[in-house]
Amino acid sequence: MALYDFLDTLPADKKLPTATHLLRLTLPIWNEYVSKNQKGLAYHDSVVGLAHTVDKNLLLDTLTEVEADTSPEQKTNFNMLSEKFLDPIVSLQDGDWELPDAVLKTFYSAYNVLNACMGMEDTVFGERTLYVAINQAIDALTTHKIMTFDEVNNLLYDIANA
Repeated sequence: MALYDFLDTLPADKKLPTATHLLRLTLPIWNEYVSKNQKGLAYHDSVVGLAHTVDKNLLLDTLTEVEADTSPEQKTNFNMLSEKFLDPIVSLQDGDWELPDAVLKTFYSAYNVLNACMGMEDTVFGERTLYVAINQAIDALTTHKIMTFDEVNNLLYDIANA
């Protein structure tokens, strides 16, 4: 079954936990990159030439907030995290900041999980935000050889049948 069809059949209350579980599995990809490439978190935007540095804990902080119990403060926390993603996302799209493919997919997956939690059901391209986040995480996991497609399929089967 194709991933999109699988997610379509997955109960709504299992979609976000599936995305966060896969995102958690990708964190070693980000952490490995960060530990070996501290300078890789810095970039200059081409529009005004300002220097930026991405918070090395941004993905973990995002995952922690998303997994936390909902509270009135959480929306504020989501907004603060979203602000931290804005410049790097634009710089990735403009080519001002470049990341290896698996690291890039991990970063975008975290961004899309956060967007989904903030109520963005569809991306600007009309795809389901959680579908995109899950697909990006799976791509990162398989590209970086953390998991095979068979292992991913087994994991998704276990999630669906839990």
